[in-house]
Amino acid sequence: MKIEGAHYSTTAYRYDKQGRQNRVENANGTITRYVYNGVGQLLSTWVGTDDAPDSGGWSPANLAGTDMTKVSESVTIPANQASADVVLTPTADQLVEGSETATLILKASADYRLSTTHYHATATIADGPLIDLKIDSNNDGSITVLDDPIEADVDKPGKIIQVNDDDTDGDGIPDFADFYVPDDNPNGLTQRFVPLNLSLPSNLPPEARVTFTYSASNPTNIGLTGDGTLDNPHYYTPASGNLRIWTLGQRDGQRAFHPVRHAADCGATWQWVVIRGGGQP
Repeated sequence: MKIEGAHYSTTAYRYDKQGRQNRVENANGTITRYVYNGVGQLLSTWVGTDDAPDSGGWSPANLAGTDMTKVSESVTIPANQASADVVLTPTADQLVEGSETATLILKASADYRLSTTHYHATATIADGPLIDLKIDSNNDGSITVLDDPIEADVDKPGKIIQVNDDDTDGDGIPDFADFYVPDDNPNGLTQRFVPLNLSLPSNLPPEARVTFTYSASNPTNIGLTGDGTLDNPHYYTPASGNLRIWTLGQRDGQRAFHPVRHAADCGATWQWVVIRGGGQP
């Protein structure tokens, strides 16, 4: 019998050879996996939307290509043992939120007696430091909250940076190879820099390290051919890579030529880092 206009949602259940439920997929595509030990005790629960690994069958040891996340885990105290370790591994995110709690509870059973007061323990997971990197992602000339949706959308191009292949001072050396700053306008070249703001939280551990990963064009590797004559003029070629990161001086706004890592202090927004195009068009 067919009923026009009717829609049905299904939940699929799967069982192992011992008859234990080990996989559930609901109508929304959420998958729950259950892992048991050799005697049928539930060890862990995993949730996600894709449990098909790159090769082989799914297991807690074969997660490559899946998005399954462990959401619960149990542990059994072996016979003749007084304790067993439970390891909690928090999952990092980009959310600013309060502290969270994880509770371990001893499961009741007819095989043993539980203390009326000491049958559970709670651990507090404090929100970690959030490092925020900002750029003018929507290309409107400023860094605001309007850039945030662009940062989160992989289909958007993000910041468009113009290649510096002009010759500002007219000396025959392209800007990507020239470090000239005019005396009468010391901030002139700064106008073509693109600000990049890095915010470091005050609770960042002192041993923490912040690493920039990008397609770097090293200014010390600029190529030069020719002898500068009319017949064989100088020809400059940029180093491989697409970008340079410069540090602007705290006092005069000029480019500082020491490594970028020397400029940041915890507990503030680092607003002196800029990006400059280094490659060819």
